[in-house]
Amino acid sequence: MNYNGLEIEKHHCPISLDKEARDRIVDELTHVASDAFGKPRPRDDVEKHVLPVSTLLIAKRKNKAIGFSTSNNYHLGDFALIYGAGTCVLKSEQGNGIYPMLNEERLKTELEKIKADDFYFSVRTQNPIIYSSIGKVERISELYPKPEEKTPKEILKIAKRISRVLGCEINDGMVVKNAYDSCLYEKVPRCKDEKINDMFDALLNYNRDGLLIVGKILK
Repeated sequence: MNYNGLEIEKHHCPISLDKEARDRIVDELTHVASDAFGKPRPRDDVEKHVLPVSTLLIAKRKNKAIGFSTSNNYHLGDFALIYGAGTCVLKSEQGNGIYPMLNEERLKTELEKIKADDFYFSVRTQNPIIYSSIGKVERISELYPKPEEKTPKEILKIAKRISRVLGCEINDGMVVKNAYDSCLYEKVPRCKDEKINDMFDALLNYNRDGLLIVGKILK
């Protein structure tokens, strides 16, 4: 599919591709991830984030990968979850609307696969820009946690169910303690909304923690 000169390469269950195709994808996306995080990312770490997933989307310009997103979906009884397993965009391409575009396409793709009465979207991140970008996706409403607001009990209950499916635990601030071995970024990114930046700073120890973000998906 084409988005004003951008091609979106879509792979369902990329782990099922032949070895040559898997190696090509991991090699090009390791470069994208390293550039996006501002420091080298181990190839095996990128591999485990982009192959054993439900859907992999790769944004390309002139046949060159400039960004990607991955997702998994889960049925959790009375609602379905679309989990953003990972998203990276080249630094030179950040701010050009590629992350929201990938998110919109990710939601469209996953919603075509699963049936449920209610849907939620979630990611784990240390990046305030990711939070800000998700908040701009039209299909996602009421993103939590919110700056300067206490998360409602019903949302916190859903978030804790999601965290258990993901194999982690969160506190009442929706923080995953000791989520990482170190800060993922050479320098933690900042978004334009200082309230969001301040919320991340107040909640996270960037050397270890991640924030679980949860939003209701509008059908």
